[in-house]
This record gives sequence, C-alpha cells and structure tokens, in this order.
Amino acid sequence: MKRLTGFFAVILLVLFLFCAYPAFADTIWGTPVELGDFNGFRTSLSGGGITVSPDSIWDFKLSWDITFIDDDILPLWRYTYTVDAPEPQISHFILETTNDGEGLIVTGDSDPFKGPMIWYPDDPGNSNPDMPNSIYGIKFDFGPSGDSTEVSYSLTTDREPVWGVFYAKGARLGAWSDALEDPAYSSEFPNDYIVRPNGGGRVPVPEPATLLLLGVGLIGLAGIGRKKLKSFV
Repeated sequence: MKRLTGFFAVILLVLFLFCAYPAFADTIWGTPVELGDFNGFRTSLSGGGITVSPDSIWDFKLSWDITFIDDDILPLWRYTYTVDAPEPQISHFILETTNDGEGLIVTGDSDPFKGPMIWYPDDPGNSNPDMPNSIYGIKFDFGPSGDSTEVSYSLTTDREPVWGVFYAKGARLGAWSDALEDPAYSSEFPNDYIVRPNGGGRVPVPEPATLLLLGVGLIGLAGIGRKKLKSFV
C-alpha cells in the first residue's frame, strides 16, 4: 500500500511539471542579447527575418551596431540602425523600446523622433500600411536624403540590449520583424527579431532541461522525506 501511495505521488508530481511547462517555456522576445549579436542584420530575402507588404520583392535590409559607453555617472548604450531599402525609400522607422513604467533616458542622436509611445496599425492617414500589430517605441520620422538608398537612426539610452521588433514604412509599403506577426511577439526563432533597448520584455525562464533536473530533485526530496517519516513511525 505504501509503495502504491509513493507511486501515485510521483505521478502527480510529473503531471504538475507537465502542466506547468507552458508557463515556464523558454522565450526569446525581451531576453538578453549575447555579445556576438551586438552587430547583425536582417533582410527581406526568404528566411531573412523581415516581412514586406504588399510588395514581397521589396529589397529591404536592416543592420544594427550596439556599443556600451562606460560612463562613471550612468552606464549607457548606443544603438545605431542602418536601413538600406531602394525604391521605395524609407519614410519613417519605428523601434520598439520600453514599456515597463519607468522613465526611459534617451539622447536624441537622430532627429526628429517621437515617443516613446504606442504606434498602432490604424494610425491616421494610413501611416503604417499593413502593420500587423502595435509597437511601443520611438518613431524616427525621416528617410534617406538625395540619391542615397541608406539611412541611419541612432539613440543613446540606459537600457541594455534585448531581442525585440521594428516597423518601417516606404511609400505605401511596410516592412517589419517577422515576430511582429503575433500580438505577443512569441516567435521561437531568433532570426525573427532585432536587437532593441530593454524594458518591455519577458523575464528569462528555466529551459526544459532545468525543469527536468528540478523534477528529479523534487522526487529525491520526496524520497528522503518518506524515509525520515518512517524513522519516526
């Protein structure tokens, strides 16, 4: 009878961990960025991490360069984004920033910019064509000048780099991170994100292997507890 009770206790523990797993599943959006990803890019080519619409052949590339500024008063991060998108050229660029309720310190390296605030797909004047979901962030309201196809946007902030999303407009076309297709930005593929300032992301959680070790440890503790209980009987 005692063995049967112990068996059911183990089964209940396994079922608990199984049911709890979705809540602890690993996430990408808002998680810290490794040093090797402080420089990178995404493109509108197949599998490149960027969706363009309605013209799927729009040649769009977004690159970033993140540097740490060791300030004695307040450590800062400088974010520089370069967009290369010929015909049509970019008219504005929205970078996800932060929405954690605390003030975001930003120096205006690139002007003009607006925000941070929420930018919606149905903003007046069809200003964000085909934008799949809203973004809380900064909007840089300018594109390249002259015959150039490139434009750079930069900001300096106290927020460290994490994975996030963007949206950009060129004429009547839109371009965005593939992860923006979901309201929760829940893609499991790193290529569907870009690097952005921290603040609105989710807290990193244990991986499946960690949960397995946790489960084994709990079972072991349960066994020890049963032995101690027997010693008092």
